Amino acid sequence: MHHRLKSLSLAITIPLLSLTSALLLLTLNFESLVVQAQTSEDSLVEANRLVELGVTQFRASQFESAIHSWQQALAIYRNLRNLSGEAKSLEHLGWSHLYLGQYEQATEFYHQRLAIARNISDRQSEADSLNKLGWAYSYQGQYQQAINFFQQALELARDINDPKWEANSLGGLGWAYFYLGQYHRGNEFHQQWLSIARKIGDRQMEAYSLGGLGNNYLYLGQYELAIKLFQQQLTISVEINDRRGQANSLRLLGNGYNALGQYQQALDCSQQSLSIVREIADRRGEVYSLVVMGEAYGSLGRYQKAMESYQQSLSIAREIGDRQGQRITLSYIGNLLTEQNQPELAIIFFKQSVNVIEAIRQDLRVLPEEQQQSFTETVAHTYRNLADLLLKQDRILEAQQVLELLKVQELDDYLRNVRGNEQTQQGVEYLPAEQQLLEQYNTKLTQVIQVGKELEALQKIPLQQRTSQQEQRRRELETLAQMSDYSILHLATHAAFVTGQPEESFILFGNGDRANFRDVETWPLTNTDLVVLSACETGLGGKLGDGREILGFGYLMQQAGAKAAIASLWMVDDGGTQALMNAFYTALSHNNLTKAEALRQAQIALITGDFTAVGESRGTIVVQQRLQSSLPQQVTNHLSHPYYWAPFILIGNGL
Repeated sequence: MHHRLKSLSLAITIPLLSLTSALLLLTLNFESLVVQAQTSEDSLVEANRLVELGVTQFRASQFESAIHSWQQALAIYRNLRNLSGEAKSLEHLGWSHLYLGQYEQATEFYHQRLAIARNISDRQSEADSLNKLGWAYSYQGQYQQAINFFQQALELARDINDPKWEANSLGGLGWAYFYLGQYHRGNEFHQQWLSIARKIGDRQMEAYSLGGLGNNYLYLGQYELAIKLFQQQLTISVEINDRRGQANSLRLLGNGYNALGQYQQALDCSQQSLSIVREIADRRGEVYSLVVMGEAYGSLGRYQKAMESYQQSLSIAREIGDRQGQRITLSYIGNLLTEQNQPELAIIFFKQSVNVIEAIRQDLRVLPEEQQQSFTETVAHTYRNLADLLLKQDRILEAQQVLELLKVQELDDYLRNVRGNEQTQQGVEYLPAEQQLLEQYNTKLTQVIQVGKELEALQKIPLQQRTSQQEQRRRELETLAQMSDYSILHLATHAAFVTGQPEESFILFGNGDRANFRDVETWPLTNTDLVVLSACETGLGGKLGDGREILGFGYLMQQAGAKAAIASLWMVDDGGTQALMNAFYTALSHNNLTKAEALRQAQIALITGDFTAVGESRGTIVVQQRLQSSLPQQVTNHLSHPYYWAPFILIGNGL
């Protein structure tokens, strides 16, 4: 009996233990699920918080921080397999990169968002993604792709009866056809864009559609109507406080005033536009504001300022991958150099512009012939300007090759049998000397850009937080930035040229700062005709120089972009230097002499004491009076000695 009870107890106990274990396991699993659910919920809350944080940061122009927040949110959403959240993060990442001019990255994000939108049947997000992809491709000059995505977006928007996305797609199509040179067709789309914007009461959209219409009319030659539409766009943009819209309308107004020949008004508008786009970090807007500004400066005869504007525009266009901006700016630089009688350099820039255009045209080969031809007509002037310069230099075969490129679009397969077409498919080639000049230019442009970025970063640091080294560097860079504003740069300061390493030779500024020859290599002197260093010293450190160090200085200034340099072979006291320099600048300014002849006449004036040759009679009296009143008598009486006039030499282009 006891044995059976014990067996029964054991038999009952084992199932009870099994049941208890099962219940315990179920409890543990449930608790784990609860913890997991709580963790997932916390993660979702954190991802949503990061998205909102990114929006706040972006509105405060903290773009890098915003992108980082959205990338963190994207990682969490993907870990949670939350597709709607993933799409939301991709939307923000795509827009931020589109806004900042990082078009390739924007394209990647919008393609990912498009795939998710289609997967979860979110048709509005699908329409938005298609529309944004259209803009991204349009900004890169890939118009066939842009039209394809805008068309898809338009069809979907109409299918789901969404007037906002229908209007946005119409606007995108209008701009794409504008870039292809089909201004009437562009106008048709922009008229529909404007009509819907007014119907749904979207004033921002109305303003942008007015700008699009105006731009088409501008290129159709209806300048007054275009300017009227641009002014309407500006009025609305100011009323709704749309800073980007204000910059856009001011830029378009500037372009209109350039077309009318009202260059000062064009300059004023473009400067206002540039100020705004830099404030809101609109990189693409900066490209075109600088182009309009450069055209205004060039038309006003301020070629140096025009070149600076174009160089900045070209740099940004290359950085963000804006092929349309590159081809326009390169062509404008070619025109500017032609006006300045520098055909060899102009040819190099026209060739670059043609090669960018050819890359765009290759992408357009899938479009109807009519659209390909209309685009070719908008850029043909660049080819003809290049061919004209080549013909003037008797480079007939090169000119023929350039003109043959205009036929490539329409001849297609047949042209493969035309002589020279395999070369024309690749654009135009550079001669070895042109390639070398191009590399030097790009190197110099890169250095100037780096200096500009470094200065901008230092200026953003509050004065109280700058270290002494940072403040010194800021002063140096601001001095460099001012150098490009003058055709003659006179450094009335001491310099030491030492045989050996470039770091050992230096120029000493009045505040105690030094610039060694490595620093000088980065100076922006491309617009400088002459650099004068009137207090040079060689043979320091017990090692006697033989003059080659001075030649090295002249060569260095030419490498930095200056056409010529004047320096002294030995140290001359201030009085003697002043006498020679007064005579030199008087001769240079009054007699229309070359630099070399002005220096020669100044030296002769010191030798003979007769300053008639260095200026008009009035200029002669002024120079003599200066010498008598400002120089010690012992200096005035000995200016004919070679010590005072002989050390100064001109290195480089003496014209």
